[in-house]
Amino acid sequence: MKKQLIALAFLIMGCQVFAQTVITKPKFIYPGHSDLVEGVAFSPDGKYLFSTSWDKNVHMYSADSVWLIKKIGGHNAAITQIAFSRPRNKPMLIATASKDFSVKGWDSTGMLKYDFVGYNTAVTAIAFDFAAKNLYTGSAEQGLNMYDLATGEKKRNMMLPNINAIACAKDGQVFIGTNDPAITIIKFPAAAPTGTLVGHSGPINALEISYSGKYLVSGSSDKTAIVWEAATKKQIAVLKGHTWKVTCIAISRDEKYVVTGSNDGTAKVWELTTGKLLYSYEGYGYNVRSVAISPDNSKIAVASYERNTTNHGVRVYDSGLVAPTSVPLPEPEKGGTLTSDSLLALPERKVPAIKPKGH
Repeated sequence: MKKQLIALAFLIMGCQVFAQTVITKPKFIYPGHSDLVEGVAFSPDGKYLFSTSWDKNVHMYSADSVWLIKKIGGHNAAITQIAFSRPRNKPMLIATASKDFSVKGWDSTGMLKYDFVGYNTAVTAIAFDFAAKNLYTGSAEQGLNMYDLATGEKKRNMMLPNINAIACAKDGQVFIGTNDPAITIIKFPAAAPTGTLVGHSGPINALEISYSGKYLVSGSSDKTAIVWEAATKKQIAVLKGHTWKVTCIAISRDEKYVVTGSNDGTAKVWELTTGKLLYSYEGYGYNVRSVAISPDNSKIAVASYERNTTNHGVRVYDSGLVAPTSVPLPEPEKGGTLTSDSLLALPERKVPAIKPKGH
């Protein structure tokens, strides 16, 4: 009898860990890319949604009215990464990394400010530091580079192989994810790594630091994500529920939730500090490449590979974390322009999003 009760207790615990609400229908699909979508991110003010693609373009959409406001070109191959600076009393910057062996930096008007070239392989990771003074880049063969954004010059380099992810802490520490299961920690001007975080059993594919800098979340090919306290390096929670490697991570602005994406074709939302699984977003493709959560926690954006289509897009879901909103599509003004306090001037093209059938 005692053994039966113990078995029942473990069964109940397992149900609690993996209990989740499954959401299969997105609120909107943001279309327009002609090839696979690799990256997605909300602007820090939540007004805009950005996506990157193998079609060599960045798309900027209105997050609420779901219009394609502008295309940003400039790269000569697939754009795999997008990152925003944290605009604390500073103009916002946008960085993109590409398989054309370059990283580009844009200001909030869409003007190209930086063009970092000289790589001999694709750039696989980018991150701004907290003060937006430096941009860190990583690649498979040329290690970690630090660029001074005031001068545009490369200040530091550290040879680390196969960099997959970078996250910058508030105190100047930089966390590096590679094909090694241990997370590497550096702090320039040190000439070598200053420590490691050990907890995963597979390569580190994704790293994300929370808005205040308090938490770090790592995602691995071991199918898990781990929540760490950045300052103490203490493990807070282990997120188990994906059936294939975790490829991407996003943390909510209020630090209550973390979103993970996986090659199992799902995105999941968890409570950050408890590790409780809340929602799973499914049925939209395979190999989730990037996830994002809006600053007000109302929307989850998912970029994944899709088959049998020439019109690739980002799917945005009502998160389930707050009361859903219903935003009507606006009508274009005369002349075909759309009124907006756009952070990019002069919209080039506006295409209404596709609303899924039956929604």
